[in-house]
Amino acid sequence: MALLALGDAIKRKGGRLHPDAEVRGAAICYASHTPCISCLSCFCQFTRALPHVKLFFYFDTWSESRHWVDYSTLREKDLD
Repeated sequence: MALLALGDAIKRKGGRLHPDAEVRGAAICYASHTPCISCLSCFCQFTRALPHVKLFFYFDTWSESRHWVDYSTLREKDLD
């Protein structure tokens, strides 16, 4: 969704989502999980459409991000 929002913002400013476009810059995205194959496909499409925009993508694995889960709010039947 973040890359879609960025693409919309570029178009609103008169830019084009095309390899010949003069759009330059960087985009930084973060996810709390390992990217799936469809995410990777989106990254590829984004970098192909905007080759002069550097895409940085950071993510955590479940073992790193699970400390954000508040287990105290879960009911015992949810843990089964």
